[in-house]
Amino acid sequence: MFRATFTQTLTTLSLLGGLAVFLPACSGDDGATDTDTDASSTGEVTGSTSDATEGASTGTTEGDTTTTTEGTTAGTTEDPGTTTTDGTTDGTTSEETTTGVPDENDYGVFVFGTLYTDDLEEAKAYHDPLASGGEDAAKMLGDFGHDALLGTALLGTEENKFLGVDRWDNVEGMQAFYSDPMFMQAFLPLFDDDGPAVETYVERPDWYTWGDMSSGDEFGDYWFVIARGTLADTPENMREAHDMVAAAGEEDVQMAGDVAHVVFLGLEDPQQFLAVDIWNNSQAIEAVYGNPDFQMAFASLFMPETISIEVYRATDWHQW
Repeated sequence: MFRATFTQTLTTLSLLGGLAVFLPACSGDDGATDTDTDASSTGEVTGSTSDATEGASTGTTEGDTTTTTEGTTAGTTEDPGTTTTDGTTDGTTSEETTTGVPDENDYGVFVFGTLYTDDLEEAKAYHDPLASGGEDAAKMLGDFGHDALLGTALLGTEENKFLGVDRWDNVEGMQAFYSDPMFMQAFLPLFDDDGPAVETYVERPDWYTWGDMSSGDEFGDYWFVIARGTLADTPENMREAHDMVAAAGEEDVQMAGDVAHVVFLGLEDPQQFLAVDIWNNSQAIEAVYGNPDFQMAFASLFMPETISIEVYRATDWHQW
């Protein structure tokens, strides 16, 4: 597949600098597509792709007020950023966590894809100028965190498969950024001919969680375990079951090195579940996720044949 020369890359990156001016004027059309193929060929954002086998993990938070936003507990969907307070109290389930949907949502964009080359230094040399060139424009639109990770051989993950995780606090800016053709023109050559899968989620701290998406930063090396799946029922009906599984396993997995469990639900389809578990070592990951008791409890949360669990390692690629 054709690769841009370094000069062409810098030219494209100079165009990306214009995103800060161009994108706020965009309509905010989410350009959602239903398949990974559409996302890779058009650059449009999906609520969460349905053709990837998906799986999950567990977690919770403590607080006082329950709120409902797009993709939240009641299984209802509202305009992004709209919150509804019903005044109910969920109580405390963990000393380190709170229950109740926050007044303002954070969003996660997860990009999965096979790199265009097996030479990781070459791929890094393409990714880093691209990421740094678009960083200011992305931040102005609400992107407050970018992580770049690579697949391990654990749990059958495709080795060196790319995972990009961007966290956003503005859904309109997020949708405009990923649907912009200038960005996609520069972004797609990082991947092989199949292109990336771009999936968008709403973070759900009202589900049982611990730690946060930055919990791995204090360690020299860390690993993301990404669990995806289609919930067996509506989120409001599955939250309690998830929370019971998460709370029951929290102490054991934390002792093994699981420093964070963060839950996301699909932006467009809240029944699509994604959890990020952050580990400070990789030694116990396969033992934990391969445990028959864990697998039985975990599988009970999802529709059959939809679970996917992959393990990615931290890199020194450009991130913020």
